[in-house]
Amino acid sequence: MKPLTTKQRSRSLLLLTILFILCAPIILLYSLGYRLDDQFTLQKTGGIFIHSDISNSTIFFDKEFLKNNGIFIRNALIQDLTPNKSYLVEFHKDGLQSWVKELYVYPSIVTEGRVLMLPTQFETREILQYVDSNNVATSTLISTSTAAASNYANPEFATVKNLFATTTKPIEPPVPATTTPISTTTIDEESVQKSDLEIFFETLEIKEYEKLPNFIVDGKEVSWLDAGNIQLHWIDDLSSIPYYYCGGLERECIRHIELDWGEEIKRFEYFPGRDDVWIVLVGSGIYAVEVDGRSQRNIQTIYEGKNLDFRLTPNDRIIIKEGSAFFEIVL
Repeated sequence: MKPLTTKQRSRSLLLLTILFILCAPIILLYSLGYRLDDQFTLQKTGGIFIHSDISNSTIFFDKEFLKNNGIFIRNALIQDLTPNKSYLVEFHKDGLQSWVKELYVYPSIVTEGRVLMLPTQFETREILQYVDSNNVATSTLISTSTAAASNYANPEFATVKNLFATTTKPIEPPVPATTTPISTTTIDEESVQKSDLEIFFETLEIKEYEKLPNFIVDGKEVSWLDAGNIQLHWIDDLSSIPYYYCGGLERECIRHIELDWGEEIKRFEYFPGRDDVWIVLVGSGIYAVEVDGRSQRNIQTIYEGKNLDFRLTPNDRIIIKEGSAFFEIVL
């Protein structure tokens, strides 16, 4: 094969240069999320990314089957979506409660969500008051003597019973301030050392905030019960705010989320391993509820019944009290 002449090389170089000039803007626009619509006009697109820890679930997108996720790749990324509109995402799996969420898509932004799928029927384990001679839990004591009752008392029963005897939660230390203190020439030393938590409650004019009902500090989030509703506040700057605070047509981020059940919430905790799901106790039972209030909240049943109570153990076991009986929810 003969080598190219100087003239041929010049022509090839010119052709490649022209091709690059023509393609570069298209590649750049594509990387920025632009696509051609049905009218062959450039349109900025968006996407949806769903975090999931559930394998082999069936995913629907706008009522159409999308895919079945696998064992290793459980998340779902849906790209090239027309922005400024909402889309319905559903995750289903036999034996689990379904997750359904309507999410708004913005130009050049990937909207996030996180699946909440709990068993349709939780396995429970009753924690019995006594153990027999083989150290097997039992609800009855053969002997009625005080000594026998002491010898055969189930220590686990005593521990969980004591959990419900405690009506106040231990208070976590205040969150250290992350903002740069104002010059000490314009503010006294006591003010400089105040934490973000103290500064936040000063703005609300709330003193002794640690005595608020069901008061919880979780990182940069603080929550409590007010008139039977959960009040949740983000007390750090917006640069690290979780996605579920941000929504609306303009994707504005708010610092306050409220859960109004419609009836009194008696108690709440964070679901073990999740900072975006609450365990909520109301008159009809115990439920898991998304913190994420964008569109409808997913509410999933943990245990239904009247006159219930629950606690979390230090190792995140869910213990339910029903009358005088205690049950562990097996996660």
